[in-house]
Amino acid sequence: VGVALYGVREKQNPNGFEGIRVLQELDRPSAQRIKQLEQEIARPPASFEERYGCGHRIPLSDVFWTTTTIFNLSANAKQFDPRVWLFTSNDLPCDTPGEQDAAQTRARDLMDIGAQIEFFPLPPEGVAFSMERFWDRVVPVDDEDFVGRAVVTLGNLERWIRMREHRKRTLQRLSFELCPGAEIAMSIYCTTIEARVPYPVYLLNENNKLLKSETKHLCPSTGAILHPVEDVETYVEVAGQRVNVTRAEVAATKHFGEPGMKLLGFKAASSLQPHHRIFHSYFVHPNDKGITGSSALCQALIDKMIAERLMAIVRYTARRNAEPCLVALFPQTEEVDNDGVQTRSPGFHMVRLPWAEEIRQIEFPIAEKLELDPELVRAARAAVSAMRLDGFRPGCAENPVLQKH
Repeated sequence: VGVALYGVREKQNPNGFEGIRVLQELDRPSAQRIKQLEQEIARPPASFEERYGCGHRIPLSDVFWTTTTIFNLSANAKQFDPRVWLFTSNDLPCDTPGEQDAAQTRARDLMDIGAQIEFFPLPPEGVAFSMERFWDRVVPVDDEDFVGRAVVTLGNLERWIRMREHRKRTLQRLSFELCPGAEIAMSIYCTTIEARVPYPVYLLNENNKLLKSETKHLCPSTGAILHPVEDVETYVEVAGQRVNVTRAEVAATKHFGEPGMKLLGFKAASSLQPHHRIFHSYFVHPNDKGITGSSALCQALIDKMIAERLMAIVRYTARRNAEPCLVALFPQTEEVDNDGVQTRSPGFHMVRLPWAEEIRQIEFPIAEKLELDPELVRAARAAVSAMRLDGFRPGCAENPVLQKH
């Protein structure tokens, strides 16, 4: 998070533009940075004007240019989603058509690097704020009452910030080959995973520093340290003889191809049975940062699969030395609520399919001429039904293994 002021007296920014002061560089929030912002918020308007000055006319294009420079210098676009929250009470910050054109160009440059601009108009009490005068050509606006909705959004802004939000970490970024010469970039997310007890950490009892373990091979005859590559050989027994195999050859035998996904075909969505799901599913989402146009092509594929009620059969290789497996992709469309907020993302649910030997036919031998009491059967059925948790969702029940007593 970073904070920048524009239209002030001082200049402090990477480009050296007049009237733009970076109050806090782009960095992770800390107690010291939060305390600094609280002190600035508590500053009276007269003290703020005396300290920084306000009301200075500067080109708005310099503001967007500075923001683009900050993102390019401080944040990797492949690891972070840049977002700009722009607060202003001026509905016409540019005086001439040349300044307006320059501001639009710099705003497009900012959005071309993947930045999302959240605009918050702050009109003074009793003064109308018109988006048509300038801002509707700079920031994306798709609502007639944008100013009224922005006021509601600003009112909920503090509540959103205080809400605990689990970051959606990307598990992998892979290419999805639809056919030879046609690929789209996809990001894979893990939706549900079992929470485990953390592994123990060993510390030195003298200073509580982490202990680092090392493994070394020793020669049983001389006690000398053996080099893992030059002094240690591996072999495979073939016809009673030892055949030496290098580590590079062993690694090559485990290489089945580059990591990625390859479309093999389609099947009816009803073909997947409940006993085919032996592992938790993943969510696959298009990644326009990897290949431009991935979202548009993925959306067309999703619409067609939903219309035909199909699922895709894909070969999935997670890592370079991982064995490939077959997965099923179930399409999911985007859903938004009445306020236009996305409640469900477009993409695919990826379910790993079992191999033939992983599906076992279980037989329960029953003694001949065995007669069960109907009351006993009803009691057993009631006992099994009592174990069912209706409305269960991950997180509604705490795992007792993870609790501290």
